[in-house]
Amino acid sequence: MIYHYIESLLTLPLLFAILATVVEFRFPRKKCILLISAAIAIICFITVALNLLGFSQTKIYTYVWFITGIPSFLCILYLAKYRDGSFLFVFLSEFVLAGFCTIFSFITAYYLPYPDEIEIIFLHFIFLLTLYLVFRFLFRDKYFPAARTRGNLWYLYCLLPLFSLLLFKMYSTSPGQNLDIDNKVALPYLGYIYPYSIPFLIVLLAMFCYMLILIMLMITYNHRIAMEREEKMHLDFFADTLNQKLMDTEEKNDSLRILRHDIHFHINAIYAMIQNNKIDDAKTYLHDLGVIFDQTKTEKYCVNPVINAILDFYAGKASELNIDFLHTITVPSELSLSDIDLGVVVSNALENSIHACGKMPSEFNRWVEIKFIRHRQQYILAISNPYVGSITFDADSLPVSDMGNHGYGTKSIVAICKKYDATVDYLAENGIFTLRIMFTE
Repeated sequence: MIYHYIESLLTLPLLFAILATVVEFRFPRKKCILLISAAIAIICFITVALNLLGFSQTKIYTYVWFITGIPSFLCILYLAKYRDGSFLFVFLSEFVLAGFCTIFSFITAYYLPYPDEIEIIFLHFIFLLTLYLVFRFLFRDKYFPAARTRGNLWYLYCLLPLFSLLLFKMYSTSPGQNLDIDNKVALPYLGYIYPYSIPFLIVLLAMFCYMLILIMLMITYNHRIAMEREEKMHLDFFADTLNQKLMDTEEKNDSLRILRHDIHFHINAIYAMIQNNKIDDAKTYLHDLGVIFDQTKTEKYCVNPVINAILDFYAGKASELNIDFLHTITVPSELSLSDIDLGVVVSNALENSIHACGKMPSEFNRWVEIKFIRHRQQYILAISNPYVGSITFDADSLPVSDMGNHGYGTKSIVAICKKYDATVDYLAENGIFTLRIMFTE
């Protein structure tokens, strides 16, 4: 009996550690460890209670799927950041693989000259540790980005581990389990096994792993296609912004060329007004001419050409809507971010801010402020604007859009920030909405 408790204390934390490698949690690490420890304590308590009620060890193993599975499922479900088909798929897959580890640890111990409980516990621990290392270093990096791709295909993928669990159940309850008693080998989960059926279990494991790898290849392929589609959307948005900026610059250049061509006519007209003592008319003429010249002026906001072009475009857009445009830019001409990614982030953020201000009544003080500064080895980008009403945030602390197409900009910003390991925060306090991004050189 004591060996069973030792095995539980060694293997249960490892089982939860395997799940932690492929399930993204929504709480800090300390809270997650405390809740997982509580779930392990509950599982151990249930096992002890069943022993005290007179259940044999074999009978407890028969219900181990429920004793271990249900508390661990509820615990991980509560901790999980995404509770959809991707979560269900990895939980069931890990559950099946953990079952295989337990079975093959007993099978391996069966072939040892003098198997005892310590050897079985050691083999079980080694198998699970190997599974943890595979999930941690081979599976995690490919799965985590793909798991963020939402879709109903995940529920279809869940059929693989469910089918494997069904085969386990059919095998363990088959009529043949009551025959050939002398050749039975006691195993957890399955109850008993015949040595000549071991090849069947090996083939079942190989088929499950093969299908799991195939599903992972499909998942990564779909994720790559989605990322390429999103990258194309970024490029199209950035190209449209620069194209509008180019058209605006061309219009200003055309106006400036016309003004330069006609400048001597304007000088003659002003000179004639002064000669005829029409000073007020000359002043009005000069004022109107100054307004025309101002319209051809391109503001220089910073030394970074990409940011300067974008700010000039959105400053004009804000001016058309009578929105004040405030700026503080102190960054160098070259940054660690690519020009495309930087342009997408700044353009989307300003687009969202101006859109929000544009919905405010004209009697409100409407403004958009952008700050892009360097503090030691950190770059801080902050874009703020006032808002009316309330702002709703989702489980990821991202603002929820109330418009159909509006909101893709936020997803683009978050995706690029994750690409550069930048921190992104959305704040709504005292009627001011702020996007703050911080990244290193």
